[in-house]
Amino acid sequence: MKLTGKTDIDAPIDFLYRTLNDHATWEAEARQRGVEVERPADMPLAGPGAGWRIRLPYRGKVRKILV
Repeated sequence: MKLTGKTDIDAPIDFLYRTLNDHATWEAEARQRGVEVERPADMPLAGPGAGWRIRLPYRGKVRKILV
């Protein structure tokens, strides 16, 4: 499955960059919503190739996603 989306955002670019790159906050937000988040040891923490293994309930099933 490939999901895409586009939205125009009325905010300064430096604010958006800082917000989107605040990985710790994104992880905490996901955990608060019941998502299991794991940082694979074979992936870098930031930059190209960074990622997460995620398990979450979606439409009645537990989904496993590599992001």
